[in-house]
Amino acid sequence: DDTKQYGFNDPLFEEVKHLVISHNNASIAFVQRQTLMGYGRAKALIEAMEGKYLSPPKTNGIRQVIV
Repeated sequence: DDTKQYGFNDPLFEEVKHLVISHNNASIAFVQRQTLMGYGRAKALIEAMEGKYLSPPKTNGIRQVIV
């Protein structure tokens, strides 16, 4: 369970991770639209995935799915 391994405890982490990977879309706005969550929570979830599932943001803010 990645929520415990990475110290990020959000009940929607696994759901959002699956959504981002399956749609190959790592944008905060995409997560917001698909889950109806606020910007801060969506941003925190995306940032928690950086390094293992997502690339760090490029200068234009775009992250790539890396799994």
